[in-house]
Amino acid sequence: MSPGVSPVHFGSFIVTDDIAEAPKRVIADLQRRLDESLAQQAATADVLKVISRSTFDLQSVLKTLITSAVKLCGANRGSIFLREGDVFPLRAASSTTPEFLQYWAANPPRAGRGSATSRVIASGKVEVIADVLTDPEMQMPVNSLNSIRGTLGVPMLRDHKVEGVLVLTRPEPGLFPQSQIDLVQTFADQAMIAIENARLFDEVQAKSADLQESLQHQTATSEVLQVISRSPGELHPVFQTILSSASTICDAQFGLLLLYESGGFRCASIFNLPSAFAETFLRNPVIYPPPIDPLGRLIASRQLVHVTDVKQEHAYLTAFPPIVELVELGGARTLLLVPMLREKDIVGVVAIFRQTVHAFSDKQIELVTSFANQAVIAIENARLLSELRERTDDLSESLQHQTATSEVLKVISRSPGELDPVFQTILASATNICTAQFGNLFVLNEDGGFRCTSTINLPPAFAETFLRQSVIYPPPIDPLGRVIATRRHVQVVDVRQEPAYLTGFRPFLELVELGGAKAILLVPMLKEDVLVGVIAIFRQTRQSFSDKQIDLVTSFANQAVIAIENARLLSELRERTDDLSESLQRQTATADILKVIASSPYDVQPVFKSIVRSAATLFAPCSATITMLKEGQMHWNASAELVATFDHERARTMYPIPFDPQRSPSAKAIIERRIVEIPDILLPETPVFTRSIGTVGGFRSITFVPLVSQATGIGTIILTHPTPGFRLSQGQLDLMQTFADQAVIAIENARLFDEVQARTKELSLSLEELRTAQDRLVQTEKLASLGQLTAGIAHEIKNPLNFVNNFSSLSGDLIDELNDLLRSLAIDDKAREEIDDLTQMLKGNLERVVQHGKRADSIVKNMLLHSREGAGEQRAADINAIVEESLNLAYHGARAEKSGFNITLSRDFDPSAGIIDLYPQEITRCF
Repeated sequence: MSPGVSPVHFGSFIVTDDIAEAPKRVIADLQRRLDESLAQQAATADVLKVISRSTFDLQSVLKTLITSAVKLCGANRGSIFLREGDVFPLRAASSTTPEFLQYWAANPPRAGRGSATSRVIASGKVEVIADVLTDPEMQMPVNSLNSIRGTLGVPMLRDHKVEGVLVLTRPEPGLFPQSQIDLVQTFADQAMIAIENARLFDEVQAKSADLQESLQHQTATSEVLQVISRSPGELHPVFQTILSSASTICDAQFGLLLLYESGGFRCASIFNLPSAFAETFLRNPVIYPPPIDPLGRLIASRQLVHVTDVKQEHAYLTAFPPIVELVELGGARTLLLVPMLREKDIVGVVAIFRQTVHAFSDKQIELVTSFANQAVIAIENARLLSELRERTDDLSESLQHQTATSEVLKVISRSPGELDPVFQTILASATNICTAQFGNLFVLNEDGGFRCTSTINLPPAFAETFLRQSVIYPPPIDPLGRVIATRRHVQVVDVRQEPAYLTGFRPFLELVELGGAKAILLVPMLKEDVLVGVIAIFRQTRQSFSDKQIDLVTSFANQAVIAIENARLLSELRERTDDLSESLQRQTATADILKVIASSPYDVQPVFKSIVRSAATLFAPCSATITMLKEGQMHWNASAELVATFDHERARTMYPIPFDPQRSPSAKAIIERRIVEIPDILLPETPVFTRSIGTVGGFRSITFVPLVSQATGIGTIILTHPTPGFRLSQGQLDLMQTFADQAVIAIENARLFDEVQARTKELSLSLEELRTAQDRLVQTEKLASLGQLTAGIAHEIKNPLNFVNNFSSLSGDLIDELNDLLRSLAIDDKAREEIDDLTQMLKGNLERVVQHGKRADSIVKNMLLHSREGAGEQRAADINAIVEESLNLAYHGARAEKSGFNITLSRDFDPSAGIIDLYPQEITRCF
């Protein structure tokens, strides 16, 4: 029991505050875990919303990400670093200080070991530092570590390259749990999505700016640019306009626009070609000119070529076929070739021809040069527009994916514990975005089989067969079997080439033949690398799924796992809550009964009523009755019911009943001291009396719980139910046994109370007698105390007096021996006379000492005789033990007077001496 917690006693039970608080702690813990999971989902949804709303506002996305990460992980500081060359400046932070920002501004991290950020840059993996103060490789200033102990760094990767680092810190040491690391990794992935979106947008903006600037400059001066602006991305009308305008304005009869590709010129557009020349020219649309040809010189010089008379050209004179055909069939005499250059690279050629020998003017050449530049602009515009459309499609697809993910997260947050709407939303989003025709979601059973829990758009013929198979057990050759083996996604572009189809595995065969599936994508649902289920989507055309689509379905699979885990936790929470509610209800009922027992220690009837009322309430619609065994019969004592089906008054008229175990299950329960249950009184083995009382009382099932006191049955608690087959659970039976024990406690309390009352009367009479005897004993005790004091003093005097008397007598004898010794010596008469006088005087003194000592001894003996009357306590004692004790006292007393005194004690006690009735104190004095 913790300090400050006081136990409360109820009868034989002790209820502490800890027991009362335990259910609350369990509920609080489960609620905390559920709140944490929902908070993580909500935070992820919020981040996705910010990304979708702020597609091109990277800073707000990063700020939202790091703030959410700090809040959900209980961190005190968070930072996001993004790559700029070899260093990673700080781009977003949460809960930081000005000193922290200044430090990272002056010391942007790079690959190394001096900080968590540097380690992530170097390794490209998650780095966790349990305590930066004890890490010998940390190189940050000490003052910057004052509020940092535990640190987590997560890489932001693009194509396996670190593009940024997300760092969280805590003020206390310790590792971050895996759940928080996974959450921060999700935030890092979302940050990379936002960074990629912003980068794509910047690229498109830059390209569009160049395009707009070029179009603005050229549109004002050229009709060609108007065509370009009216037909963005369409080169043919631009080329046709260029050729027609150039030929018309420059008085040329026909023209060509050739594009330069792989060392050759391909005809991209023609204007007014003579038919004879066109027939021959268009059969060979690609020209590979030699250096002697005007086109060859243009390639070499990257400059325009102006030929006044083609017949004077060396290529014509040497019969180069393309130029000969140009002159002979097309009638060309003067030509102008203007290169289309993009940053000094040849893109193509604008060629116009006159059928007369007439040189082109400088203004005409400038015009055609302008047209060539415009053609290049048109080509570049078409390329940029194509890229823009591709980028726009990518962004639209990414936004669509994010929106779908957000929708799934919303369904998860709106429907905690409900898996069907989540699975349906996932399948609908996956099939729609991935242009699949139908799909299903499997959950893996413990026996290795896949159970379909959700479907969408299954073809009717396939659905009819598929839904009859509740579980699929795929072999290794089946795509589902490969998912089990690899824990990775499986994509099949042509199902008819699959071994499962070729070998005729029935579920796969029906999928192809009845469902029309041609391409399959199976994505595993993993929880900590453990396979939970599979999301399967199907196309009815042979078309592979893109990497982005696979990533999207993988994200959906992760969300499905989150939903399953949430549902499991919520189910556990509800079960625990139900168990705790039931337990609390039972404890409350038990406590109420104990209160009644405490308030009615001498009356069992209120306790009986409380027990039957609690039983009827807890096990409604049961009825409860207590019967007691008295004088060979079972008597009705108390009953309670909450339904009108049990007629207590009619049933009570049948009591008392004989105590017969053959006729009465109550008697059987009492004799065997065990609970007896009858699930249906209409069963043949039910005693006739029980069946008849059940008919009268209106019940079908009945339970008898014995009341046992000191291994003897004294009664029963009877629980009846109007429904046949009703049985109490083990927990309910235990509770009924507790009720029975409480009833026995109440009975025992009443019995003890009666005994205490009778004993109290007896003690009152004895008390009066004791008071009278006490008055008589007071005087006797005083005299006895005086006698004991006198005896003690006399005993203490007697010992030294004995020593005086004994040594005085001994000294007299020694004087006589001294005189005898002196007579043998040669001593003069005078000395001898003096010696005799002294010895006589000394001997006389000793005789007087002996005389007075005997007188004193007589006085002591008289005192002992006087005090012995009534002194001490006469009682039975072990004589051997008294002698042993006296012997030890004497020995240790002698050693106390002389430290060198030592003797060996030899004991020889008679074992049969036994117990003697004597005064132990007086006997020890004798010794």
